[in-house]
Amino acid sequence: MLLWPVFLTYVALMQELSRFAIVPAIGAAVVTLSMMRGAQLNFQKFDDPTEPYVYVQTFREIRRFTDPLLERARYDPAACQFNGQLLLGSYYPLPWMLGDFTNVAYFRDENWPPRLDGDFIAAEKSKAARVEKMLSAPYFRREFRLRDAQEDCYAWFRVSTFREQLDGEPIVGPAAPRP
Repeated sequence: MLLWPVFLTYVALMQELSRFAIVPAIGAAVVTLSMMRGAQLNFQKFDDPTEPYVYVQTFREIRRFTDPLLERARYDPAACQFNGQLLLGSYYPLPWMLGDFTNVAYFRDENWPPRLDGDFIAAEKSKAARVEKMLSAPYFRREFRLRDAQEDCYAWFRVSTFREQLDGEPIVGPAAPRP
């Protein structure tokens, strides 16, 4: 809303000064540089918290958690029935991103389930030791970042469910191979 007067003033100024040969070239350069910077911020550095003109709500590293789930659901619709247990202090935008997964439970510290046996689990790194003591089976473990104001997280994927997709990732939990 507030940018329209700036654009109109800019165009009027360029029209008034267009009789000078260099002014249209300068105007074109300013517009080009502005568009290049806008494209860089919107398509390359959209999750760089050091950028002063970017609000980072979610890092692209969240895909380390969501991609295996969404990929599996793409070729196996039954995957939308997988059980998920998310043990995070803040969840957004995971409920929206995992909206097709109907059996996802969201827990806070005070109400964790007595046993962690979901097909996939996510928690902050500081809770990893507690989570891994409660696992009921071997799980692949992946690190990811949700947002800047939250500590890094781990995602656990049940080995028997995600073996084809995540083979080679570290395995933790009962009966997990020890390094």
